[in-house]
Amino acid sequence: MSNKKIRADKAKSGLTKQAPTKTRDADSSPPQPSGEYSARMRLEQQSTNGFLPPPMMLRQYEEVLEGSADRMMKMWESEVSSRQEYDDKLATGYMAKVRRGQWFGFIVCLTAIGAGTVLSLMGYPWVGGGSLLTGGAIMATAFLRDMRHRDDDDTDESA
Repeated sequence: MSNKKIRADKAKSGLTKQAPTKTRDADSSPPQPSGEYSARMRLEQQSTNGFLPPPMMLRQYEEVLEGSADRMMKMWESEVSSRQEYDDKLATGYMAKVRRGQWFGFIVCLTAIGAGTVLSLMGYPWVGGGSLLTGGAIMATAFLRDMRHRDDDDTDESA
């Protein structure tokens, strides 16, 4: 590599030769460069919080590529719309799952109560009574738990 190319590379990279020191002794000769190099670098960083960049940066995008700010806005609107649809589907699915669980629990309780009634009428009062109590206890527990959660929700809203 030639000296000219090395000097050009150093100039591009921001390397500069340090200035010689100005201190002199009475009997010394003029100062000589030390041969050390120093570099200066300026680093600027911007960060955004969210999908859209700040307005100033949007203007800069628009200056570089006309219509880019409008395209970014359309992409953001599309993203928000799809996220809302996803959240709606998720909430609907959750509610369907809860409703299905309530129906299955209700059917199990009615089956236990019905079986207890039939067993009691067939002459097995202890087994039938146990089945009746089990079905009733399950229903009472579900009812009381629901009432407690409603009370907790009411106190959260008033606070």
